[in-house]
Amino acid sequence: AAVCSSELKRVFPGPSFPPPTSTFPPAGRRSSRPTWRRERESGATNRPTEMRLPVTFHIVAFFFAQAAAGVHVRQGPRASPRPRIRALQRGGAFASPAASSLALPNSLGETRMSLRGLSSVESQDHSSVATVASAVGSGFGRVFGTDDQLLARQFLSDRKGDTTEAVEKLRKAVDWREQFGPVPIPSELYKEEEHQSNKCFLHETNDIQGRPVVVVKVKNHRIGEYPIESSQRLCVATIEKAVERMSDPHGEICLLFDLDGFSLRNADFSFAKFLVQVLYKYYPRRLGVAYFIDAPLVFQGPWRVVKPWLRSYAELVKFVRWEEVPQIFSDPSVTPKLRR
Repeated sequence: AAVCSSELKRVFPGPSFPPPTSTFPPAGRRSSRPTWRRERESGATNRPTEMRLPVTFHIVAFFFAQAAAGVHVRQGPRASPRPRIRALQRGGAFASPAASSLALPNSLGETRMSLRGLSSVESQDHSSVATVASAVGSGFGRVFGTDDQLLARQFLSDRKGDTTEAVEKLRKAVDWREQFGPVPIPSELYKEEEHQSNKCFLHETNDIQGRPVVVVKVKNHRIGEYPIESSQRLCVATIEKAVERMSDPHGEICLLFDLDGFSLRNADFSFAKFLVQVLYKYYPRRLGVAYFIDAPLVFQGPWRVVKPWLRSYAELVKFVRWEEVPQIFSDPSVTPKLRR
């Protein structure tokens, strides 16, 4: 690089500056010229008067010299792409390492090997589900109004195939549901709050992906207006009605939170924590998406408190405007019925 710079200076010499007419500006006036230029013009320094080449010019010359000498600049290892893959596999068996090793068959022999590998994955899945079901006991599915095998598969999928964690989480969920109340929850326990407040109901139409829609009018929920036990029963009963409507036993639900008219008197953190625990601990893999409609500026504070509670479920939250709600349904005519 030094040789190239000296050669370029020899080939392209800079012009000399004319002798200065005045050394310094008059007293009382500041010069716009830099100090080193004033020193050079006054002869107070031995700086060279030829034109200086920019640093970029030296860098380009260095790379040209490297290329002429046949030296290649070594680049660091390129990081392999790591796309974000959501770990939520809906409506199927849990992820297994053997499933990812199945390649596309190119011959009859490879086809047989692929089918053999697929059957081993299915047998491993059935054995894991049977292990979880036998560890929890028999008849635990009736607590949630479903079959033992389906409920065990649901929790096993949520724990990514870890039978120990699935058994522990399922036992806690069964104990909680037995203590919470009968199945189904009698409507007399929350009927008054449901009809008078109209703050939570199951919409009569599913969304565009066939998921049951639960509508929550947040402005109608005021702290201390009804007992917290009544609000909790209304919440669980509505979720179980949505699960009962599903055609797929491993289906999901869609939550619509209408934040129009939201104020701080609607920010019930105790009930919000209960709702998060219900979706995360007791009804895993049931939440498909949660739409927050017309969130006002005052909602930013409560959202900063609630968001860490959601953990991975925070990725399922989407903030939309009221004009975008018709895109959620296959029939836009049902949209005005949400704000009844």
